[in-house]
Amino acid sequence: MCDRYIPKPNPKAFRITKTNHNILQGVADPEARFDEDKQNLLNEWISTNAKRYWLSSGGPLAPGGADVVIIDDPQMPALIPIIKKVRPEVKIIYRSHIEVRSDLVDRPGSPQEQVWRWMWGFIQQADVFISHPVDKFVPHDVPLAMVGLMPACTDWFVSLPFELFFGANKHRLDGLNKPLREWDLRFYHHDLRNSCNELGM
Repeated sequence: MCDRYIPKPNPKAFRITKTNHNILQGVADPEARFDEDKQNLLNEWISTNAKRYWLSSGGPLAPGGADVVIIDDPQMPALIPIIKKVRPEVKIIYRSHIEVRSDLVDRPGSPQEQVWRWMWGFIQQADVFISHPVDKFVPHDVPLAMVGLMPACTDWFVSLPFELFFGANKHRLDGLNKPLREWDLRFYHHDLRNSCNELGM
């Protein structure tokens, strides 16, 4: 079986991770920094979610839980060493689903280097680093042997051979790419046409 787990939201943590996302892509305010207070807040948020929801008896990260964990977001890399400490046998895939400006990460003292150093301190403990198939999106300190490439997609479980990760007799996630009835397709196409018309497109 395959399940998706989402952390309990924290508005402050979300704002920090959204800014980090923009920093890594090179589109944040040039003055934005990921300082120690922000790092501590994120570490605490991740640790609290892990302890409260995922490490307790019967949880997905507790003994007897998941065999493979996919961290599909730059928000929670600090979860990786927590998993490895409790369950060292668990395979961890980190999916870097954003553009990471490796040219900016390589600049000492840059905001990008600051965010990436924090993230890489955790991500390097993963077993696989999946990136968009653009070599400039993979920072140079990620070993090539650890890198897997995958194009952008709405629900990547649908785009990959599912059996590659989970075996032939497992269930797919109830993801975003689902067949739609003809009536639903017509409704959404009509809605899209109206939106485009209003925008003069």
